[in-house]
Amino acid sequence: MLQFQALTYLGGKETGMKTNQGRRLAHTTTVDGNVRCSSRRPARLNFSRQAAAGSIMRGLAVLGLFCVFALRAPAQVDTGSIVGTVFDASGASIPGATLKVVDESTGFTQTQQSGQDGSYAFSPLKIGTYTLTVTKTGFETSVQRHIEVTVQGHLEINPKLPIGVVTQEVQVSSAGPILETQSSSIQQLVNQRTINDLPLNGRNAAFLAQLSPGVTFAQNDSRGLQASGSFTANGSRRTQNDYLLDGMDDNVAIADLVNQTQFVVLPPPDALREFTVQTSDYSAEFGHAAGAVLNVTTKSGTNAFHGDLWEFVRNDFFDAKDYFVLSSQRKPEYRQNQFGGTIGGPIEIPHFYNGHDKSFFFADYQGTRVVQGKTFTVTVPTAAERASTNGFTDLRDLISLQTGTKTDLLGRVFPSGTVFDPATSRPVTAGQADPVTGLMPSSSGFVRDPFYAGTIGNMTNFTGAGAEALMNQIPSTRINSAAVALLDLYPAPTSSALTNNYTSSPAATTSINSFDTRFDHVFGPKDSAFARYSYNYNTQFQPSPFPGVADGGASRPAGPSLKTKRSTRPIFSRRRLCWKCGRATAGWPICDSSSTPMSWAYRKSTAFREFRRSQPMAACRT
Repeated sequence: MLQFQALTYLGGKETGMKTNQGRRLAHTTTVDGNVRCSSRRPARLNFSRQAAAGSIMRGLAVLGLFCVFALRAPAQVDTGSIVGTVFDASGASIPGATLKVVDESTGFTQTQQSGQDGSYAFSPLKIGTYTLTVTKTGFETSVQRHIEVTVQGHLEINPKLPIGVVTQEVQVSSAGPILETQSSSIQQLVNQRTINDLPLNGRNAAFLAQLSPGVTFAQNDSRGLQASGSFTANGSRRTQNDYLLDGMDDNVAIADLVNQTQFVVLPPPDALREFTVQTSDYSAEFGHAAGAVLNVTTKSGTNAFHGDLWEFVRNDFFDAKDYFVLSSQRKPEYRQNQFGGTIGGPIEIPHFYNGHDKSFFFADYQGTRVVQGKTFTVTVPTAAERASTNGFTDLRDLISLQTGTKTDLLGRVFPSGTVFDPATSRPVTAGQADPVTGLMPSSSGFVRDPFYAGTIGNMTNFTGAGAEALMNQIPSTRINSAAVALLDLYPAPTSSALTNNYTSSPAATTSINSFDTRFDHVFGPKDSAFARYSYNYNTQFQPSPFPGVADGGASRPAGPSLKTKRSTRPIFSRRRLCWKCGRATAGWPICDSSSTPMSWAYRKSTAFREFRRSQPMAACRT
């Protein structure tokens, strides 16, 4: 038997970041193409004789020819088999019996004779529902219908033929699954009904693997892999699992898993036929991993056209408000829409080509749109600090909004939140009076004086209301105007607290478009091929706590909800433009401490460009 597998994988990684006015965009593109051909003929087989089926099949004939000369011949891991022995009523084997299996959905037929010991084997068989017919002169015909062949399913069926004429039939209907006796592998089959009927968060069928014995969800991580159905089997690591799609390697090749999944592509549930989870004692053909093997098979077309449409909706209209959202704010946005459809059937071109029993197609599309509000609670300057006359010079809120006291080496008691002047740092020695205050230190060390509008000589208690009113007022000459400009980028607080006084609920957005196309063709009783092309494009935007260029977000993923890398936007451009007029300056990129930072939208407007041309360069400089 000659078998060939080829996997084309382009992309599958983050292609980079786009930053636009404080926004972070991550784009991920995944392209996956699979080609599978199988032949049970000798290598000298010439596929050119199948070209007579019509010019539309010439391309597939070339694929078949390529399969013949392929050097690789790995096993078929997405198929099953039917084996057994033909017996008569007394239990003796019947050699030379004619056996025929027919795929009930596509009409694909295979025929063979039982061996000298009455044994037979149909392998490999594409997954599906089959009818097995056994005939032998002098015996009645045995017909067994609705035999389910699953991924890696090796079924043993031993037909018994009573003595009679061939025109007489013994019909057997498979009322339940046939016991697996040909493999010691421990595996769980997830069939099409289970995939379609069980609820799936995000319509990700990989979560169903966690229902298998010995399988559980993986530990939390910084890549958000749990949201993709990541799991561990029998105590192994999540990265030791092997993902297969239509028998092809579907393991992601990105070492640090920033694409947020361990698989390259996973079609929507409506496009999946079934999958198995093998956790132990699986065949040597699965040599990739020490964990579980997740073997997924996509649907293919049949002799009848079939398809479906769907849309799944989640909306904040149906949800309660987040606990941390202020009563004055609306609850964060949450809208999730997943929509798409599938279609499959025979390939037909009226008056030219009829693909029944030979050529089939299947296609699916799914779009995902997610808008999810993220509640941030962070700290920004208080309203009193922002309202300072000369820009962040009044820091008395640090004292009034805190409790407690601190005592220094000179025995002076200060309220918590006192700001000390670094320019007054000086050493003191035990037993020697401090030359500035005249106070005697309790031990040797260093002390500083607070920013205090009064006289500090011989003063030991700064906790009174009168003293606190004179503290934490920074001279405007001690504050850099560029620092004031940076602090002005912070938004106004939403509460009167000193810390955690700003709450915002910006929206994170996700847009995913994916599709799969599959073509199957039967060249003859022993030759078939299929080709699949999968595409996935994922765009994500992760917001920050602050609007505009202030940003305020982490530079790397900080948890499961933060799924993409982030980039920080430079506060000032290299030309050092003036915040007031926008012209280039030779010094700090700000005119004076009272200048109001301009919006980026105004900076880009035609009105601003005209204004800038009319202003001399020195007009706005200090």
